[in-house]
Amino acid sequence: MKKFVVNQKFLFVVLLISLGLFLGSQLFLQTSFLSGDYRAQHVPWAVSLDRAVKSGTLPLWDPYTHLGFPMLAEGQMAALYPPTLLLYLIFPLKAAYAWGNVLHYILAIMWMYVFLRNAGLKDFSSAMGSLIFAFGSVSGGGYYNTISLKVLCWFPLTLFITDCYFRKRKLPYMLLLGGVFAWQVLAGYFQYALYSIIFSGLYFYYSSIIVSTKRKQAKNVIKSLSEDTVAFVIAGITALVIASPQIYETLKLISFCPRKGMDLGFALSGSFWPTGIITLFFPHFGGMPYVNGAIFVGIVPLSAALFIRKKTFNKQLTFLFILFFVSLVFALGRFSVPYKFILNAVNFYGFRVPSKFLFFSGFALSGICAFGISAFLDIPAGDKKIYKACNIWLIITISLMVFVIAGNIILYFKDFWLELGENYIVKYIYGKSYHKYSLEEYRSRLEPIYNSTREIISFNNIKIIVGMAFAVFAGIFIFFHRNKLVKLSTLKWVCLGLVSFELLLYNHYCKINTNLEPLDTFIQESEVADYLKKDKGFFRVYSFIDRNPAEIERALQILPNRAIIHRIFDVGCYTPLVMGSYYNFMGNLGSVDDSMGVPLSTLDVLSSESKILEALNVGYVVALAEIPFFQKVKEIGKVKIYRNSNSLPRCFLTDNVELMPGDEIREKIISVKKWNNPPEVFLNGNTDSFVELDGLKVDSHSVAAIQKYSPNEVKITTLNNAGKALLVLSELYYPGWKAVVNSVPAKIFRVNSLLRGVIVGPGESEIIMKYSPSWFFYLLAASIIGYCVVILLFLAFKFGWQKAFIYFSVVFAIIVFLFYLNVFIYSQAAGKV
Repeated sequence: MKKFVVNQKFLFVVLLISLGLFLGSQLFLQTSFLSGDYRAQHVPWAVSLDRAVKSGTLPLWDPYTHLGFPMLAEGQMAALYPPTLLLYLIFPLKAAYAWGNVLHYILAIMWMYVFLRNAGLKDFSSAMGSLIFAFGSVSGGGYYNTISLKVLCWFPLTLFITDCYFRKRKLPYMLLLGGVFAWQVLAGYFQYALYSIIFSGLYFYYSSIIVSTKRKQAKNVIKSLSEDTVAFVIAGITALVIASPQIYETLKLISFCPRKGMDLGFALSGSFWPTGIITLFFPHFGGMPYVNGAIFVGIVPLSAALFIRKKTFNKQLTFLFILFFVSLVFALGRFSVPYKFILNAVNFYGFRVPSKFLFFSGFALSGICAFGISAFLDIPAGDKKIYKACNIWLIITISLMVFVIAGNIILYFKDFWLELGENYIVKYIYGKSYHKYSLEEYRSRLEPIYNSTREIISFNNIKIIVGMAFAVFAGIFIFFHRNKLVKLSTLKWVCLGLVSFELLLYNHYCKINTNLEPLDTFIQESEVADYLKKDKGFFRVYSFIDRNPAEIERALQILPNRAIIHRIFDVGCYTPLVMGSYYNFMGNLGSVDDSMGVPLSTLDVLSSESKILEALNVGYVVALAEIPFFQKVKEIGKVKIYRNSNSLPRCFLTDNVELMPGDEIREKIISVKKWNNPPEVFLNGNTDSFVELDGLKVDSHSVAAIQKYSPNEVKITTLNNAGKALLVLSELYYPGWKAVVNSVPAKIFRVNSLLRGVIVGPGESEIIMKYSPSWFFYLLAASIIGYCVVILLFLAFKFGWQKAFIYFSVVFAIIVFLFYLNVFIYSQAAGKV
């Protein structure tokens, strides 16, 4: 054990630095990622997952947003991702959320270290590469979110497993690789998972070609490539089997989303600009709209990359250079001819923000810097390479000074830059389906962007000074090593200190710390929610958004997904996978954010389309504005709460059914002047389509009452002596819901374009609707079997079959015990509450 610790000394030092300097506040549950999208999306989803896991179920359906939403299909909750499930199974909600982030940063460090050590680097260089990888611009939790980190921390492990396979050519390694691919998919960020698997496949075939071409005969090369292709296909099949429940549910939801009809412009939005190369030295430029990302890995390690020599190159380093340039070309998106050609060739435009490829550029650059540090420390005294590198770095430092001076000069021409910005807006932004605001709104943002640009490039900006200072420090560092003024051991500690300090500053003003907030604010109190919950009836809430959504979100406290936390039914939602039919039905009423902005509404729209809200069981409207045509019942600070007394009930019986084309239903509802008794409803179709609707009759004494309302099941009882009737439930119509009327399976009708309806007979009826997507459960069983096969085969490969069964049984028993213990504890606590 002692020898192991000594051989990995700097790895343990880097882990201590990470936990102490970068992750300490999260480790000790003082802070976590809670700002922006974290508070709006990931915290509510974490609450939903925690409730489900601790009650022994899966969060298949969320009844609190979007008229009900297939929550597990959204993916970003990572409901089937084993590390997340285990954390929420064992720990309290806040600890599971915060420690999940810490765990994946540690995994990123560990897997990068393993990959670099396997690539031939020593302890120090590998540890430095891991530190840069985890806390440079490539890590999750910075420009995007921690979901990306959960996916991408596994990327270096896929490269390491590939190396293991080509060293021993044993099939169990490919099963393991497939398992890791599956976890990347299950972690919740499909776009990053796909990119990662593609680049892992690139490395696999690159390795296959390198190994195969060592054989003299062409026949042997073809045979090796064929065998390797079969092995990779097995890895892919393994991944598909294990991740199949998530893939199936997510693809099903995507088929209903509006993004599938997007064009090339959508796919290129969020491209990394060529000007972004400056973020190698000044990462604070990365948040500007004309940059869109950063590839910062630290100025000191970047200077060490200049010392890479021809003899330094091996298979891994060569691939890192290939990966850097390929991913950077892809990240340029709009400015990249090859990337646009590929998109047009495959005719797929569903993924936007090409700058997400910068992860792989940063990952590759982190590895290149690790090789550079190794070469720098090993370079002999008097080597000509060191003098050449010194001169190059001097030129770079002078160029940085010239850039800053020139930038301060040309930015004085304000009118020129504003006109250039307006031309860009007109050409690429305004009027596009994925940009929702007016031309005046976009124009109003130009001057603040110009002012902030002048500020970030000013000599008065401390971040500019810091970047220039570290460029000088790097030069001094090189000078000391060139002249052998310090011992090698001392130089390593100085290098570690400089890089740690540089990354710490970067995370402080650009990255991790900008997303951290006190964990005490995880579930914020809400006076608005408290007031609404006093009404014990079934109703939904609509948030009237007529101005900056961020301002309204802070004030209303329940917008958009935080209604989940307070168990309030809200017609709003925030997810990239919002249902297209629902998004279109809400229309200019807004309140629905498909990750491309919330459409702003107006009082005129709200007045003319208020029947839409009534049809969706909206009982309350919350707003900052005065709404003269609703009854104000409460004012809390700036927030005004209005009662919508004409709202239809959550469920009701009716015989007033009209059939019509689906695209006319919304306008027909808007044109309703006053709801009849029973209310009229509209179905898409003609008379021949629904013979079941013949002979409907509802009397004035009919009753429909909800007896049970849980996320995945609704139980309703009805009484109607006049005859059969249509029961309408104000919940989203979606595949997977099944209905039983008096223990007999019943057809679910699509009512008012969005809602569910079933035919009930005369007299008393009991209706049960369950969300039970059959294919999901079949695939879940296949996934569990897939896990067992992979684990058993790999354990048998390592330890033999007898030990494999013992280890597997012990681990399985522990997991089952923890699950039932946790469910028991939670149920007991819930019962006492």
